[in-house]
Amino acid sequence: MFSEKSRRRRSVELTLAGFSLANLCYVRIWSNLLTRHGPPSFFAGARAIDLFAFLVGLTGTGLLLTGLLWLARSRRTGGAVAAAVGVLAIAWIPLNELRRLVAAPHVITVLTVAVERMLHNAVGLVLLAVIGGLIAWAVVRFYSQVLTIVIELALIISPLLLYSVGATLWFIAKGDVDPSFESIVDAGHGGGKTAAFSGRRVIFIVFDELDYRLSFSERPAALSLPNFDALRNQSLFADSALSPSSATVYSLPSYIAGRRVRVANALSTDELGLHFAKGHESGPWSKNTGFLGRIDGEGGRISLVGYRLPYCRVLKAVLARCASWPLFGASGETSLPRVVASQLVQIPPLGLHAHWRELYELVESRSEREVADPYMDLVFLHVPIPHPPGIYDLKTHEFVLFETDYTRGYLGNLALADVFLGRMRQAIASAGL
Repeated sequence: MFSEKSRRRRSVELTLAGFSLANLCYVRIWSNLLTRHGPPSFFAGARAIDLFAFLVGLTGTGLLLTGLLWLARSRRTGGAVAAAVGVLAIAWIPLNELRRLVAAPHVITVLTVAVERMLHNAVGLVLLAVIGGLIAWAVVRFYSQVLTIVIELALIISPLLLYSVGATLWFIAKGDVDPSFESIVDAGHGGGKTAAFSGRRVIFIVFDELDYRLSFSERPAALSLPNFDALRNQSLFADSALSPSSATVYSLPSYIAGRRVRVANALSTDELGLHFAKGHESGPWSKNTGFLGRIDGEGGRISLVGYRLPYCRVLKAVLARCASWPLFGASGETSLPRVVASQLVQIPPLGLHAHWRELYELVESRSEREVADPYMDLVFLHVPIPHPPGIYDLKTHEFVLFETDYTRGYLGNLALADVFLGRMRQAIASAGL
């Protein structure tokens, strides 16, 4: 029998282990919400409600895992085994997140590609089934020993729990949060139409990771892009234009500034330092606004919709309206239960796909409103597709929960990009513009 002291110690250990595992489930979310100081803070977009939602979700998930750990350590054999299997079935999510934190990026890529390839051939499926069966057998046969290892690992990394909860409470207490990425409702720059811009509206759309070869020159027969083709036939089409960089933080400032950015360093949550490729010149992005600054200077009104970069914070001096969303953590929801649910579905394995769809729908909905506004001279759109993960089925033309085939997922996203373009053109036509 356990002594009173040993029971209290066991209680503390199981509770701490349960909450530590829950904290790892949310690691992508809190790491984004709490990176407030240093370069990563440039990409943060936490609202107070996002921080509260993280605490609520962490508490619920922690209580669930703690309850399962208690049952798994009970003397009732059948229930204990079932609970242990349940804990280990859930625990692979935070342990996989831990692997992502400590493994080299190329190792993760190699393993991911290998598993994806195995999922799409008979031999690979048989091999995965055998490996999965052996793992399941080992978990059930040696569940007590495996559970002990998981608990010990959770206790070792439990300081991360103290950091995430402590920092969250500290930022809430200090009020050190952003209202959101969507920080400009209507700044009123430009004061309305001017003679210089009357009737000359421009819609500038950047589709993230749009591949020229697959979209146009070597498009697969199964992929139909009627809206891209229609626009191409009506436009000046450049087939030798290249992206300034493969990284968003270089490419988008390059497009806007009109000069190729060689290095970009976050100076604060509201500023990005740009080092240009030619002339070795450098300067803050807020002072190198390129064509946006020129249009604003001549009285034009500019609306920007995007993601990943905090456009609204950095370029607020030249924008009349702006909406932008961070990559992870924050959402477009405004009620606590909905924000909690939004963060919950961001937990792997389905989390990235679910969040990518939500991100796309936020950008798409706001973009439709902006392109139909006759009082905007320029609308700049940074769209998160066809950038992976795949969220759209090429054949059914419906959103999917999960896509393991990278190529099929990308082609589906290309089809969704065509749908997006069609909706923008329809919104413009419906507004009589």
